Amino acid sequence: MAFFAGAVYLLRLPYWQIKKVEIGGLEILDPQEVRVKIDNFKSGLILFLLPRSSFLLFNSESLASLLRQEFPRVESVLVRKVFPDSLEIKLKERELFGIFCNEECVYIDKQGFAYDYAPISSGFLFIKIKSDAAEARVGSTVLEPDLMNEIVFLSSEVGKISGIRAVGYELFSKISSEIKMETSEGFKILFKRGDNFANAFRVLKTVLEQEIKDKRAQLEYIDLRFGNKVFYRFRDSL
Repeated sequence: MAFFAGAVYLLRLPYWQIKKVEIGGLEILDPQEVRVKIDNFKSGLILFLLPRSSFLLFNSESLASLLRQEFPRVESVLVRKVFPDSLEIKLKERELFGIFCNEECVYIDKQGFAYDYAPISSGFLFIKIKSDAAEARVGSTVLEPDLMNEIVFLSSEVGKISGIRAVGYELFSKISSEIKMETSEGFKILFKRGDNFANAFRVLKTVLEQEIKDKRAQLEYIDLRFGNKVFYRFRDSL
């Protein structure tokens, strides 16, 4: 009993309490909001007796888990205890890839994780993905990894084809094998999921340079879902 009382006494000494907290890596999040969550976490008692702020008892992983849960924008958290009374916390915020919309809109990263709500109207400032495949809910992954990887790849590589830039996508469950890309030039490109995109880009470049030529402003869409067989259409009004 005396040993237990002595241990409690030592763990409660001010010398062993975490007093200093350094936070790094924040760009968008308010440091004060993060600090409040940290202060709340380390306040209070364990088993109604031992202080949570005790250096020896402090649970770094639990704090990291809490911060990821409370701030979906946070991708990773590293909590390091520095003897005898300090914490060093490094956070990495998610990198914006675009906006996912299904009734509501959310900001997503390259993994398709939704970390904040977004305005429905955003022009061409961000890539916008319209889909009925999932609910636009913060804190969830709205697109499956394979599909998200294809969208990231297409967005990156299509720009090498005659200066085309992807500004949006349409993904609908009734045509689940199709990826419809909207370009900055106003026409759309239809890709097949899981396709050989290197070949599709080669075909796209050939069609644009040898067939479409100076009529790109009149182009409505190019369909690349059928291998080397390409279909395209010009707008009727032009």
